[in-house]
Amino acid sequence: MRQLGSGFAALSQDPALADMAEFIHRPENQRLHDRFAEQLLPRLIPLLERLIEDGVAEGSFRVPNTRAAAWFILGGLHGVELAHTPMAEVPAALAEASRLALRVLGSEEA
Repeated sequence: MRQLGSGFAALSQDPALADMAEFIHRPENQRLHDRFAEQLLPRLIPLLERLIEDGVAEGSFRVPNTRAAAWFILGGLHGVELAHTPMAEVPAALAEASRLALRVLGSEEA
């Protein structure tokens, strides 16, 4: 879970990707952003769900509904973007969101 947040944070620190993210997040490019999200989020949910299922199987996580947990956590990570978090603050915000995600999952590491 921490690596997921760290991976997103690393993307925000790559200058080329940061420029692209800034471009996509301009108000005039909202439709482009939405099209990316429509393609990306449905692919991320099953991946995150499997990660959570693995955590439940090994006893690290305690959630009754892994799919609901996956969409809830992705929504929280997406909230960093929706809050218009400045790029310089994204890594810390994603680290905090990941910590909260671990708490939601019932992890002792949170």
